[in-house]
Parts: sequence; C-alpha cells; structure tokens
Amino acid sequence: FGAALCASALGASCGLRIFLAPFVCALVGLLGQFESGDAGAWFASPIVAAVAIVLLIAELGADKVDGVDQALDAAGIVLRPLWAAALTVTLVPQAPWAWAVASAALAAALAIGKARLRLEARASLRESVMGGAVGPVLSFAEDVGVAGLVLVSLAVPPLGLAGAGVSAAVLHASASSARRRRWRQLLGA
Repeated sequence: FGAALCASALGASCGLRIFLAPFVCALVGLLGQFESGDAGAWFASPIVAAVAIVLLIAELGADKVDGVDQALDAAGIVLRPLWAAALTVTLVPQAPWAWAVASAALAAALAIGKARLRLEARASLRESVMGGAVGPVLSFAEDVGVAGLVLVSLAVPPLGLAGAGVSAAVLHASASSARRRRWRQLLGA
C-alpha cells in the first residue's frame, strides 16, 4: 500500500515536471535507497539516470523560453498523465490499476491547472514591471515546488499525494481568480 501511494504521488508530480520524478527515482535507485521491484529495476541503471538528467535539463531549459513553454504545456496536457500512469505501473507493477488511474488524473489536473495559471498570469502581468520575465519566474517557482513535492512523496507518500491534490486545487483556483481579476480590469469594474 505504501509503495503504491509513493508511486502514485511521484507519478502525479509528472503533471508539473515530466522528467524530475524519473530522474530522482533513478538517482535514489543508484544509491540503493529505493527498491522498485523487478519490473522497475532498470530505473537503478546509470544509463537511465544519464538519459533522465539530459531530458530534465532540456525540459527545465526549454520551459524558460517564451513560446516554447506554452508548447510544452499544450503537449503536457496529454503526455504528462500518460507518463504518470507509466511511472506508477513501472514502480509498483503489482498495485491495482486504480493507482495508475489516480496518478494520471492528478497529473492531468496539475498539468491543466499549471497551463491555465501560466496563461492567466501572462495576460495579467504582461503590462507589469516584470514584463517578459513572467514566464521564467513562474517556471523557476514551479521547479522549486515540484522538487519539494517529489522529495515529500519519497519521504511521506500520503503527504505527497495530498500535496499533489492540494497543488492542483490551488492552481485551478488561482487561475480562476486571475481570470476574474483580468476581466474586471478589462471591463473597468
């Protein structure tokens, strides 16, 4: 049960950063601190860790580039839930399929919430003092938040899963609030 919770929480974190959780799993596996079973033993490979870090660096860098980050968000709405389910099943193949579905659903909620909030923040802050720096600043904040979520998911899986759910709710609420604020500004109310 605990392993399924951990795998689902790590999978859900893919809704924000698709390659961070797999890299951390590979790193922890290489250090001998994480048992993922026979099906996930390939995670403890130096090759997997090297590929994961290259993909993570590419994702982190591309996410800071205006326009490219929006394309990543659009693709991520489909790819991130699929990756989350795959990560969950790989880490705990004996877990019921419902854990993979829950992981994918949370990843989808996070990916959609992130994309909504980023679009609303850009629209709201375009004229602000931050100007074009909005995207990279939001991206860096996201990097820090998802790193924390991954670490919490490894240390205390139920808290990681709850954190993913709360994060999704906060992202959606913030995006809705930003949209209402922007409409009030546009309408002069």
